[in-house]
Amino acid sequence: MAILQPLVHLMKDDTIFQNHSLLKQLISHFVEPTEEEWNEFLNVVQYEKFKKGQKIVSKDIPCNKLYFIVEGVARHYTLVENELEITTWFNSVGSLATDYAGFTTSEPQPFIIQAITPVLAISITNTALQSLYDKSQTWERMGRLINQHYLIELIKRNNGMLNKTARERYEEFLLLYQPLFKVVPLKYIASYLNISIETLSRLRSDSY
Repeated sequence: MAILQPLVHLMKDDTIFQNHSLLKQLISHFVEPTEEEWNEFLNVVQYEKFKKGQKIVSKDIPCNKLYFIVEGVARHYTLVENELEITTWFNSVGSLATDYAGFTTSEPQPFIIQAITPVLAISITNTALQSLYDKSQTWERMGRLINQHYLIELIKRNNGMLNKTARERYEEFLLLYQPLFKVVPLKYIASYLNISIETLSRLRSDSY
């Protein structure tokens, strides 16, 4: 079970201020909440800590939280034939993590989010977020714009899987996510790129 701590109780710590600023920076890409709106938001979010290997979202259990990653790296994956794990996404510092289908519909989904390293996240429940949407057009607009952003990212990824070569996918990943090679097992990166670990090794040695 994740360790929960109310955000407002930790605001005196310098690290928490930094995490708070990181979250505000992300939100400011989409909307500019007033001080009152921002304080109301802080009152309904929490810190959650996850150990390495711990599941943040579990298969077939409705996902009712949205997580903002402030420390660590997580991966999204699903199980196919013979319990083979297919990695579909990574989350690092500054990104949002959730099972969007499950979070939106409150229905169980076949996806899992797992902490690859110890993870610290700021979380908000679907109920709390919907309440903010009802109270403020600012938060409703933020939700809509963030959904659009991640939908576009998903479309880009799917198009890349269909239209780009293995080398092109690898080079794009290297350009955007090179730090992940230091903390993510290569088998997960290979799975994400839809290539074998042997092909990934050849690409890394430039012998592909």
